[in-house]
Parts: sequence; C-alpha cells; structure tokens
Amino acid sequence: MKSNSKEKLYALCLVVLVGISIIPLIILCKYNHPSADDFNYSVTTFCEWNSSHSVWKLLKSAVNTSKSFYDSWQGLYTSAFFLALQPAIFGEKFYALTGIIMLSIIIFGTCYFFSFLVKKIIGGSALDGIAIGCVASFLMIQWMPSCVQGLYWYNGAVNYGLFYMVMLLLVCTVINLHKACGKKDNIKAILGCCFLGFLLEGGNHVTAFMGLLFVLGFVLVEIYLKNKSKVICYSFILAFMVACFLFNVMSPGTKVRQDRLNDYGMDAIETIRNAVTGGLRNINSWIDLAPIVAVLLVIPIFLKLIKKVRDNTSFRFKNPFLVFVFSVAWICVMYCPPLYAMGYLGEGRLHNIVYYNFIILFLINIFYCAGWVVSKMDSKNESYVLGISMKWVYCTIVLVIGLLISRWDSTWGAEAVAEMKLGEPQLYSQQAHERNELLLNSGGHDVIVKEYSVRPETLFFDDITEDADDWRNASVRMFYGLNSIIIERQGVE
Repeated sequence: MKSNSKEKLYALCLVVLVGISIIPLIILCKYNHPSADDFNYSVTTFCEWNSSHSVWKLLKSAVNTSKSFYDSWQGLYTSAFFLALQPAIFGEKFYALTGIIMLSIIIFGTCYFFSFLVKKIIGGSALDGIAIGCVASFLMIQWMPSCVQGLYWYNGAVNYGLFYMVMLLLVCTVINLHKACGKKDNIKAILGCCFLGFLLEGGNHVTAFMGLLFVLGFVLVEIYLKNKSKVICYSFILAFMVACFLFNVMSPGTKVRQDRLNDYGMDAIETIRNAVTGGLRNINSWIDLAPIVAVLLVIPIFLKLIKKVRDNTSFRFKNPFLVFVFSVAWICVMYCPPLYAMGYLGEGRLHNIVYYNFIILFLINIFYCAGWVVSKMDSKNESYVLGISMKWVYCTIVLVIGLLISRWDSTWGAEAVAEMKLGEPQLYSQQAHERNELLLNSGGHDVIVKEYSVRPETLFFDDITEDADDWRNASVRMFYGLNSIIIERQGVE
C-alpha cells in the first residue's frame, strides 16, 4: 500500500509539473486577436449572432458557411462548421479563449489516448496513463513547430489540432471494437467509429487520410485472425469513412482550389520519395534532448506497466524493429497528402500535428523497447529492474529538473515570458483593440488602419495589406461591413 501511494504521488507530481509549465501560455491568451481566415469563415455567423443572439440560428448559419465553402473553396464540411464559430463572433475579447481551447484539446486528447491504452489494453491505472499523457502533452505544447498556428490562431489551430484529437478518439474506439464482446457492445463501438469517422473525414486531409489507413489496418488484422464478424464490422466502417472522404475531396470547392494548385502538386512516385526524405529529416531534427529527458520521467511508470504485462499476459515484446519501422512509416505517410496536392510539406500547423504523432510514437517505441530489453534478462536482473526503488526515481526527478531548466529557454513557455517582459503582447493587444473599435464604428466607410508596431512570434500570424482587393482585406471588409480597408505601412520592431 505504501508503494502504491508513492507511485500515485509520483504520477500526480508529473501532472502538476506539466500544469505549471503551461501557465505562461495561458496568461498569454488574453493578448490574442483574430486574423486572416478567422474573418472570412465567420462573416455570416458574426452577423447572425449580432442580429439575433439565437444559438439555433447561429448553428444554422455555421452549417450554411460550411455549405458555401464546400461549393466555392474546399470540401472540409466538418472543419468549416467549427471555423465559422470562432470566439470573436461573440466579441473580440472572447478570442482569448482560443489558446485555452487548444491547450485543452491537446492535453485532453493525449491524456485520454494514453489512459485508454494503459487501462484498457495493459490493465494499469488511468492515473498512470494520464501522467504519461501529460508528459507527452508537455513536449507537444512546448516544442511544437509553430506556436501561433498551434495555439493562438483559431482557424489554423482548430483545423488541425481539433482533428488530431478526433483521430485519437477514433483510434481508441476502433481498438475498443476489436475487444468488444456481444452484439450490444459491437453496435455501440460501430456507431462511435462512424460518428468519429464522419467528423474526421470532414476535416483536414492529413488526419482524414491517416484515419482511413488505421481502420484499413484493422480490417487486415481481423482477416489475419480469421475473425469474420469483425472483418464485416471494420469493412462497413471503412466503407462509410471512404464515402465521407470522397464527399470531402470531390466537392466543387475542392476542384476550384485544386485548379489553382495544379502547377505545384506531385505525382505518386515523387510524393512518396519526398514524403520519406521530408519525414526522416524532421524525425532527425525532433529527436533531441527534450524527448529524451521526458522519457526519464516516465521510465518508472513504463517499468511498472511492463511488469504488469509480463505477469498477466504471454506478450513478450518480440518485434521492436517492426514497431520502429511502422512508426517511421506513419510519420512519412502523413506528409503524402500535402505533397501530392500542393508540392510541399505544408505549413507550421500541419507540422504541428505530425510532431504530436511523433511524440506519441516515440514514447510507444521507448516503452516497447524497454519491454524487449527486460524480456532478454535473466530472472534475477529482471526482478531488480522491474522492482526499481523510489531512490532511483527521486534521483531521476532531480536530474530531469536540471535538464529541463537547461532547456527551458527553447520552449514556447519561455518565449511567452520573454515577450511579456518586453511588453510586446501587451502593445500588440492594445493596438488590436484600437483597430477593432475603429472598424466597428466605420461601417460603410473607406478605412485606413495603421500597421502593428510589434509582431509577437507567439501571437501574430498575418495581417491585411495595402491592396484593397487582397483576400485578407476583403475578409475584414465583409466582417465589419466596410466599403474598403487598407493598411498604412510603418516601421515594425
């Protein structure tokens, strides 16, 4: 009992430490403001809410926005619905919720995923899974490739981050179907998969494509296991998701967008080659001190779970190389959709979700390799390793804290603190508030606004231009009901 209490305390400490690390990013949220696609996706919902204040009419307007973009620009039917509901439609001050929403999505999705694996697959405690998920979330949040596109720019963050969470929920539900027994449990799991599949296939093409591949993988697994009833279940889910995906990519709007990108896309062979080289290059750059340090934090939990697997099952971690190859392939395949459609690896928001997947797969590989190493030991050494003392844990914590302090300057939390000390987010927010007040009171007029004098890396994504016909200018013009709007250039620090 005493040992269990210490283990729970250790897991709780990990959760608390990760919570403390995101405080600067939470504080930064209050200085956040909309930009670029935030405006053109929410023109109708902004007008509807201000005229009716009806939730039902607002949701109907969001559906109409989805239909409009489906016909004119892109078939992301689920994504467009959520993008039309960006918080600033209720008042610009509510845009501060964007960062809170995205932090919650990343942490909840990752913790749910790991707690599901630990509790449902291994038979461990949900707290251990949450602790692992918090450490993974810490890495994702603090070292994501683009902070502004992952946390603070609603349109980009939701279009990818939200569907990262949906994909994880789908993975858990698909695994749940494999373990389900009885007609009632099977039906519940199938309905859950179809609902999540419908949401996922209406989002960005990367997570939509990976969701299809994951379900296809389970169809093949059930065929290998000769489980005919499960093959039928998974095949039905796959067919439904393929239909949703085709509904997405074959939309009139997607054709319009693709016609503009025809000169940039790649053929299949070129796509695969560049996806492999790009994926390997990014994996190499992401394997640095940060994930290695994080592994030291979760090793005690991993060893406890390995012991549970060895005591309760016949599984012996025999194929670490296959797990590694699959993981690398998964990361590389995620780059295929943008390369095929656009001819390059994608923007920071896309790299973010690939990085999230990298962190998850990195931890899974370490867990599997640790299990493989333990399985090669004799009984005496195995008992010693799996019975690791709390003294070792305490020493590891001290070492990890020291290493994290040395790496803190490279985190987005540290960047947020540095920017707030300089006063950049505060000044940027003040200027954005002044601009918003001007635009709200200038309906039907020609407006010239000043350029922001500061552009915090964590918050600033894009702005209007000197060209009144630019799509960004047009979006702001329609959002505020202006006759025209341009920017007056000035020195930017």
